Amino acid sequence: MAHLRFTLLGLLLLSAYTGAAPCSSGDASVVTSMMGVNASKCLDVSVDSWHRRRTAMELLQTDVIRVKRRGPSGTSATQFRVAPAQAVQSQQAPEVLCVAGGILFLLCFLLVLKCASLDILVGIATFLDHFMTTGLWPLTPTVTPNYQLIAVLQGSKNVVACLLVPFLGRLIDGREAKSLRLGMLCAVLCSLGYALKESYALWLAMRTLSGFSTAAIVWGGFAYLNRVYASDATARVKAVSTAMAGLYAGMVAGPQVAGIFVDDSRLMFLLLTGVQMCTWLTLHFRLPELSQLEEPMPKPTEQVEQVGMLELIMDPGIRRPTVALFLGIAAEAAVNATAWEYMTSLGYDHVKQSLTWLMVTIPGVISVNLVPALRSVADGKTLQTSAVLLSGGTALVHFGSHYIFLALTLLGTSFASGLLNGNVAAMLANRSQEKYDGTGQVFVLSSTADQAAYVFGPCVGSSLCRYASFPVMCHVIGACLMLYAILQSGPDDGPEAKAKTTTGHAQPETSRSD
Repeated sequence: MAHLRFTLLGLLLLSAYTGAAPCSSGDASVVTSMMGVNASKCLDVSVDSWHRRRTAMELLQTDVIRVKRRGPSGTSATQFRVAPAQAVQSQQAPEVLCVAGGILFLLCFLLVLKCASLDILVGIATFLDHFMTTGLWPLTPTVTPNYQLIAVLQGSKNVVACLLVPFLGRLIDGREAKSLRLGMLCAVLCSLGYALKESYALWLAMRTLSGFSTAAIVWGGFAYLNRVYASDATARVKAVSTAMAGLYAGMVAGPQVAGIFVDDSRLMFLLLTGVQMCTWLTLHFRLPELSQLEEPMPKPTEQVEQVGMLELIMDPGIRRPTVALFLGIAAEAAVNATAWEYMTSLGYDHVKQSLTWLMVTIPGVISVNLVPALRSVADGKTLQTSAVLLSGGTALVHFGSHYIFLALTLLGTSFASGLLNGNVAAMLANRSQEKYDGTGQVFVLSSTADQAAYVFGPCVGSSLCRYASFPVMCHVIGACLMLYAILQSGPDDGPEAKAKTTTGHAQPETSRSD
């Protein structure tokens, strides 16, 4: 209470000995205005009273300084700064919770990786890669509003993946595990680059690098499964379908999760970087251990010449499934790329647009998981022809502007795309084991067809819609698919057909000899 006593004493002295403060003093004028003193009396003040006022003023200023240094009731001024500090801490609390949640999630994810089988690990790798690449779709408008630049950014990854084929495709044999690990490491660098800064130039560079990561993960992952499960065709089909299901799941989850982080994508990419790093470490230490659990198919004693890409392309058992895959994916990409603008022109509401997104993603995930069960009741060629017919038929049924026709087209093309991806991968794996010593270059061809379809399909679809209409585009694509399905339904001239023919001719001879 001492400072309060001196303050009151100063005010009393100031009011008793002064009529006003001098007009030339800034501090005195403030006190004078607070006391309501008439400024016109300042010229009648004597010298003696001025010294008294000065003394009172100094006493008041000294006590004011003391009050500023201390708070009320003897508290220090630093205690008054606790409230802003608490406000900052309250703002940092969500960030701390996010970091703690991310660490806990990574620990749980490491436990899952520790217990996962080989096909699950490859499926997780493909999931994370396609989650990263497709998660960029809703975020690209944050770095540029130009639609042409967005198209360049989106298509750069597919173009790079296709250009790598003549240079690195033939090097995949014997380097499957290295390719898988290297691809995951590149994916880590891409996610880290996306998290550093929202810049178009940086994101374009990372998107270009992701073309290499996707090619290396898909090529190496499927080729590794083909080599490890070489002695068991049923297990090989199941493993390839599981890995393909991870790819489709990443395409579904990527845009959905990225839409939540559209305001600040750094947190998502930082967490994705940690998850990809955990996966890379697991692949680095567990792939040799898991590969020893399976016995690969015994290799022939004679030296097998390395097969070339041209020889694989000329084989009908590889060329036909690859072309079917390209046409099916291109049809799906063309319909999906133009459906949104078509719905906007018809004035569809937000609910129908949300349902449309589900119809172009979920059926593919379901159908690719059904491939092992379907191949147990039908051979690969029959399943392939049925998928192409399904895609073409649902595209041809689009008549009129009713939503039900668009829904059927989207559902059919998406379901057929999943069937083709899972079935073609299994067919190529079996073919490579039968004739080409289990080479992984067949997956280079299928992956290239997949990436090229995502470039070719939207270009052709948008051009047909621009010069004609969306229904006309669907009819043209559907007719092409139906024509190809009819052409490939003819007799097979591959080694399987020759073996069946030879067996058929040999049986009558045996019966005659009996």
